[in-house]
Amino acid sequence: MRVDSASITDVEAIKSELSRARREFEEHDKGVRVATTTMNFVVFINDTEHRAWILDRVKKIADKHPSRTIILDANADRTGADVFVSSLDEAGSTIHGERIELGVPDIDPVTLRNVVAALRVPGIETHLLWSAIRLTESARFKELIEIADSIVVDSSAAVRDESTVGELAKFFAQYRHIPMRDLAWERLAPWRDMVARFFDDRGLREELFSIRKVAVASGSDAEALYLGGWLGSRLGWKPDPPCGFRDRKEARIEFATTREGQPRRLSSITLETPTSQYVAALTSDATTVELRVTGGRAHPPSIAPLAAIDTASLIERAILAGTTDEIFETALRTVGEILK
Repeated sequence: MRVDSASITDVEAIKSELSRARREFEEHDKGVRVATTTMNFVVFINDTEHRAWILDRVKKIADKHPSRTIILDANADRTGADVFVSSLDEAGSTIHGERIELGVPDIDPVTLRNVVAALRVPGIETHLLWSAIRLTESARFKELIEIADSIVVDSSAAVRDESTVGELAKFFAQYRHIPMRDLAWERLAPWRDMVARFFDDRGLREELFSIRKVAVASGSDAEALYLGGWLGSRLGWKPDPPCGFRDRKEARIEFATTREGQPRRLSSITLETPTSQYVAALTSDATTVELRVTGGRAHPPSIAPLAAIDTASLIERAILAGTTDEIFETALRTVGEILK
């Protein structure tokens, strides 16, 4: 069901339409258990190219978790307010989904925050998915985080350079009390496992602490920076800009990034020690990774599957986490220092 509202600030009219539509569904589904709304899911979009892509993934999450989804569309051609109410039968329950789409290209930040606050279901958590290029430079972002219980961003969604992840590092230095996740970081879980696999053997511990070069190839800079930041923070390295680290003995480690391949995807990581080279690289089918070690520690190459995690699942996992991952936090802090 769709109901048009003339003004996005007419909160009472929007809430009235939601109530009416909900009563209709409850009457239709009389005698069937109705799932309770579990969260407010606020989504900000200002990128026309990725709008449909984001909304498709948001729908998958809303279908799985009963929510009041509030879409804030800042694209210039979006105006007014639309209300959608849906019903989904799932395992003996009827899940009612509520979605409010607001065209917000010109609304001022404080009014936007007040409208969203008034439209939320009281007493449950509010999660903000920020799908926009600018972060800390956006007054609307700063207003919305004041009413959010957690924030999910994607620092490589709309850009391929380091600008958004750099902003994110500066933001988090000031707002560490707000739980936050970055999908660019979440995508790296399989690759972090690949790197750890190289050094599972205790006999290679000395190799791990003698790395002198790290090279990462990726389609977007954020993923490469996160992987370097993670490795450096885990091994106690200190950023030594530009393009390097210093280990605990003040030896320099070169850190090189190359932009290649698909956006938001890693292509390879290479670790070099004085004796050996360790390489994890995508194969031609992009679903497996070849692990190669050459030099003094050489052994036959092996193939490992690359677990594919869709974006909707990443967003869902980030929302359900509820807290900021400590390892992510230290990696992001390191990225910020790299980019100074």
